[in-house]
Amino acid sequence: MDNMEKVEKLNSASYLYEGSSNAEKGESIGSQEIETGIVKETEVKRGLKLRHISMIALGGTIGTGLFIGTKTPLAIAGPVNTLIAYLFMGTIAYSVTQSLGELATHTPISGSFCTFNTRYISKAIGFSTSWCYWFSWAITFAIELSIVGQVIQYWTHAVPLWAWMLIFFVVLTAANFFPVKFYGEVEFWIALIKVVAIVGFLIYALCMVCGAGITGPVGFRYWKNPGPWGPGYLVKNVNTGRFLGWVSSLINAAFTYQGVELTGIAAGEAANPRKAVPRAINKVIFRILVFYILTLFFIGLLVPFNDPALESEENFISSSPFLVAIQNSGTKILPDIFNAIILMTIISAVGQQAVVSHTLVLSPLL
Repeated sequence: MDNMEKVEKLNSASYLYEGSSNAEKGESIGSQEIETGIVKETEVKRGLKLRHISMIALGGTIGTGLFIGTKTPLAIAGPVNTLIAYLFMGTIAYSVTQSLGELATHTPISGSFCTFNTRYISKAIGFSTSWCYWFSWAITFAIELSIVGQVIQYWTHAVPLWAWMLIFFVVLTAANFFPVKFYGEVEFWIALIKVVAIVGFLIYALCMVCGAGITGPVGFRYWKNPGPWGPGYLVKNVNTGRFLGWVSSLINAAFTYQGVELTGIAAGEAANPRKAVPRAINKVIFRILVFYILTLFFIGLLVPFNDPALESEENFISSSPFLVAIQNSGTKILPDIFNAIILMTIISAVGQQAVVSHTLVLSPLL
């Protein structure tokens, strides 16, 4: 059977999902072997509801990259170049999610893009893609675990960093043995907290910019001195250095947007993907503009790129631009509250990485 016949049968079989008895039972149609035109089912259960998918789409990628990772591009590229870099990468992230969402809606099977590569291109491509994706999340998983300990050390150094890493590694690994609906429920509430925290910070930042803080009305003060453009990299030509700083910011922006594909991946375990995925995907542009661009805009107004706190080596989490902005505005209690929110979001992100990575590794083998 040639590849064109396989694709035609897959396209026909994908429509069997709608109205099938498996959909009514909440079961997945799974990764389908279309060699003989017979759909082979795997044991993936569709336990994610519409509200789970929607909140994963809204809050799924709010984590380390936004709360901590934005300090580097702000210090190097400055507020304007950082905004441009995140807008540029945001257009790429939006395009990717739209394409993935269309495929996931048309063929709502487990494994997402790794399975699509296996079915539409070749098994070798699907196999390599799934392992590359797992490797990227495995590295991020280790990074996030180390950051969890450093965030806790904002309050106390009584427990060594390796101990926190071991504790959360065991807890989050054990959490993977629970059903997917447990993951969806936990992510729903944590994502809700993250969304409320970002909206609350935006309101707080607006008040501080207008003069509610100890520094008085900030406005565009820091865009005039030290300026809207960061130092970039030290080369003979200043403009070249700033351009290189912007290019460097693209890397940080790409890391921050990592995870926008989770909505498409979750389609394989959604109870009604044909309805849930399009709604969730259409919220991505809102998430990019509000949670990233608008937040970075206010961060750039409240924190100058040459603020020594951004380069602080005393405590890793203290250099978060969110905490720096709050501390510069003179609010005493809020840094501890926001640090707790950052801790919660990082733990949530680590849990997502563990769930998604092993799912996509197994999908081409099903």
